[in-house]
Amino acid sequence: MTPQVQPRKKNSMSWLDLKIWLKEQHELLEHSYVDNLYYIDLGPIIIMKMYNSLKGFSYWFIIEPSKRVSISFTDLKPEKIDTKVQAVWRALLKNCLVMNVTQIPCERILSLTVDCRGSLRKLVVELLPRGVICVLDSEEKILLCNEYKNMRDRSIRPGHKYQLPPTTNKCLETPSKVIQSIDTSNMDITRFLIRELGAPPEIAEAIAILCNLKNKNVSDITNSDVVCIDDLYNDFIKFHRELAPCIVYNSQGDAIGFYPFVLPQFKNHADKIEIYPTINEAINKYFEESLRSTLLTATSQELKSKIESIKHAMNKIDRQIAEMKNELSRLSAKIAAIESNYAELEHIHECVVNTVKTSGWDQVKECGPIIDIAPNKGIYRVEVGSITLELDVKKNFIENYNSLRKNIAGLKKSISRAEKEKELLNTKLQELTRELEIKESRLDQKLSRRLEWYESYIWYVTSRGFLVIGGKDASQNIKIVRKIVEPHDIVLHADIHGASTVVIKSQNKNVDKESIYEAAVIAACYSKAWKLKIMSIDVFWVYGYQISLSAPPGQYLPKGSYMVYGEKNYIRNVELRLAIGVELVDHFIRTIIGPEKVIDNRALAYFVVIPGDDNPIDIAKEFIEFLKLNNLDKISELLDPNEIAQKIPGKSAIVRKVIKVSNKIQRTGTEHA
Repeated sequence: MTPQVQPRKKNSMSWLDLKIWLKEQHELLEHSYVDNLYYIDLGPIIIMKMYNSLKGFSYWFIIEPSKRVSISFTDLKPEKIDTKVQAVWRALLKNCLVMNVTQIPCERILSLTVDCRGSLRKLVVELLPRGVICVLDSEEKILLCNEYKNMRDRSIRPGHKYQLPPTTNKCLETPSKVIQSIDTSNMDITRFLIRELGAPPEIAEAIAILCNLKNKNVSDITNSDVVCIDDLYNDFIKFHRELAPCIVYNSQGDAIGFYPFVLPQFKNHADKIEIYPTINEAINKYFEESLRSTLLTATSQELKSKIESIKHAMNKIDRQIAEMKNELSRLSAKIAAIESNYAELEHIHECVVNTVKTSGWDQVKECGPIIDIAPNKGIYRVEVGSITLELDVKKNFIENYNSLRKNIAGLKKSISRAEKEKELLNTKLQELTRELEIKESRLDQKLSRRLEWYESYIWYVTSRGFLVIGGKDASQNIKIVRKIVEPHDIVLHADIHGASTVVIKSQNKNVDKESIYEAAVIAACYSKAWKLKIMSIDVFWVYGYQISLSAPPGQYLPKGSYMVYGEKNYIRNVELRLAIGVELVDHFIRTIIGPEKVIDNRALAYFVVIPGDDNPIDIAKEFIEFLKLNNLDKISELLDPNEIAQKIPGKSAIVRKVIKVSNKIQRTGTEHA
């Protein structure tokens, strides 16, 4: 029986994968701005933070040449990447608007046309082997690529016109038509579909199996076989067959490929097949571990370098200590030999000294078991059992003995210093290793947790379950009014110039007074009143249908402003007092804000701030240290002080810190009068 060949591991998207992915995602990519860009040399990988102006939310666009493109809603922002190369990519693409996204037919090449403040550019992504990422100008000349090279069929150089690799559009033809135009006498069906039509290997193999033509030559097939091939090929490339994006695993539990369909060849080979709603999700899951490794390496290179340097230094110290201990053992043996034979050795030494003075070195060996002399150095060697002693005739015997003792004492001090130095290095190594573990834990949490669309804004969920969002700046305020506010939503604003526009998403339900008050706290805190250290302020609210971005006839609305028509409802003297805490949601830690009464019921731990003089980052670090002191290290390690600081409205004062453990509440802090 012929053994079955295990499927080869898939390393990149096929052109059909790209076609299906683009059908899924083009509406999201188009009309999106490049909010930020991170270039990681390892791979390389480009990760862009995108903002879709029509849908009003952010996401991440991942590009790996020769491998994949995908969209992610997890937080992929690297902790620290700041290179000259990244700066150049940002200069060319940041704040550009994606106008359209296309695929070169039958090829693993994606092209994005972007408008960069009036200048049209193209971002070309090649998923081919040795593929590149290039930015082109309006004349398709190369402005920037991740790699420059000369190939047999084209040159990738700055200033050169970008050339596509040799392509074929035969995939758009039917197999039967291609069969008639070429010599296929020595070609099996699978090879024919791959080589002549450019079919992805897994699709070619599936067609051969489904038509019962596995390992058959094209010259041996019948007309009905050709019809079967045509029909199935058309089903696959035009998506007439039901899509079932999946990842296939082998019996060892290793992922061997991602595919848009569940294919017949995997039924006997696969231990497990996981189905996903979209091919984008399957791609993200398939490359999850390699992306994690790349991001961790990119953000921890300096840390890992320090760890390796310390390990190298510790190994060097270990070798030095071993050498010194060997020398100490050797010298200790000599001391023991001297002390056991002190009188005899002292007599020999006196004889040698006197003989050298009276008769010279030639008669020295007559003084005892002397095995060697070195007149030019003034030393001789005497053997005591298995120990050889080296004595200096310029010193008396007690001076030779004390010199040896001094060397032993010096070695012991050197060993002690080296061991202390190693201990200090080991402490530093443990600190850095722990820091690396924390980075890994934070990264795992970021990659595992899907960010909701509203997390781009100030956000809060009321005690009755209504979502509240607010603008972080004037630009977001207008985006909220333009894209998010619906007629029956509640819109709130502090009664001061310079404040967040806050919206309660009503979902066409009646919003209770308590939820409106809770949202008013958010509106009050995220206003200029905080910076001015005003402790309470009025907040008004209206319905969404009372808001308009159009000015009355003959009037002009300043940028970032909008009109409110009809009666305003006021909530007087809303206190500027905000609770910021951490909650556990589906095994993930996230930072939340709101009135203390609500946060107290949700958070594992929190702190309360009012306007004050302390910087937000210092307050965030103080809270994290507070968690550590209360044995919540696992939580504190997952928290990013910068993320917490961004939630704090401005310079503040902590008035309370709260830890909840086993339903027992511990409160600390001093209330301000």
